[in-house]
Amino acid sequence: MRTFIRTLWGTPDTCYDEGWVNASSRRTRLDDDIEMILKHPNTVPFITYVLGKKNYDYLKSLGVKDVVLLGKEPVLYNPQTEFWRHKLDILKAAMVDHDEIVYLDWDCIPVKPLFNDFWERLGKKREIQCNLQFYRRRKCLWRTVDLRKTCNGGFLYIRGKDIPQKLIDTWNNFNADCKFWDETAISKLTDDMSGGWQGIDYYWNNFEPTVCNLTDSKNRSAFTDEQIASKDICFMHYIQDKIRRKKIHEESHN
Repeated sequence: MRTFIRTLWGTPDTCYDEGWVNASSRRTRLDDDIEMILKHPNTVPFITYVLGKKNYDYLKSLGVKDVVLLGKEPVLYNPQTEFWRHKLDILKAAMVDHDEIVYLDWDCIPVKPLFNDFWERLGKKREIQCNLQFYRRRKCLWRTVDLRKTCNGGFLYIRGKDIPQKLIDTWNNFNADCKFWDETAISKLTDDMSGGWQGIDYYWNNFEPTVCNLTDSKNRSAFTDEQIASKDICFMHYIQDKIRRKKIHEESHN
């Protein structure tokens, strides 16, 4: 069985905020994105996996239909050091019930209707796929080159029930420098599946989804304009780019 999933965890309670990591703002800034997705004409049906009874009630109050409450507490791990660890647990729960999933961040926008062969296109590449991004921060510290070329977890395709546990095992084997982001675990796993980092062309041929692209104010995709133009995109992940997210939402209603 195949499905799209989205997630919600965390709390606007500022007691979790410390230093540069503001866990409360990570939760509250999702509210506008959630409402935009719910009103978007191209939004496909999805299941939302939730931690926190208040988050569950909030989504139900907005009319979200398929909501699965995984736990009454909104936080299971220290949000200062393991914020994105929650996502790995949610992926594992989703794969218990499904054979294939596409996880979508709330700012991953459907820019046109799905292709009839959407899932078949994803099936042509490896069992985990997401966009490769050039980050400012060096995240892949186990590599000797391309330490900033990291998987972006905003669109994540998984085929294979063992993948989430492999991501969790990868996370658990990290030292503190590589934890916090789910994207480091995804990047390390795709490297391990490849016998080590093989470069961006290898990644393109095996792990880069052709149905999604990412964009932000700096257009930090790891690939060339020609490669990106060859994609047939129905999802766009607008990273830290609320203005363009709102613009594409407004254009879809005109």
